[in-house]
Amino acid sequence: DWHQAEFYIFSSKANPVGPEKGQYKVIRGGNWRNDAQDVNMVYRNATIPSIRKKTLGFRCAQSAGATAPNEYPTPH
Repeated sequence: DWHQAEFYIFSSKANPVGPEKGQYKVIRGGNWRNDAQDVNMVYRNATIPSIRKKTLGFRCAQSAGATAPNEYPTPH
């Protein structure tokens, strides 16, 4: 998502759609180097898209009730 500083002030409360373009990309969730108040799912900040850091990445998530696919065949 592209970052806009006042986005949530003016956006829809249900399923807001971010700006179509911008200078910065949104980063969410904090990282292992953040302070305690920033290591949570509502933490939101911005960064230049070309930046590469060891603390930037992505997370894969799955619902607690979902089952993992069988990735390995059963041996015969």
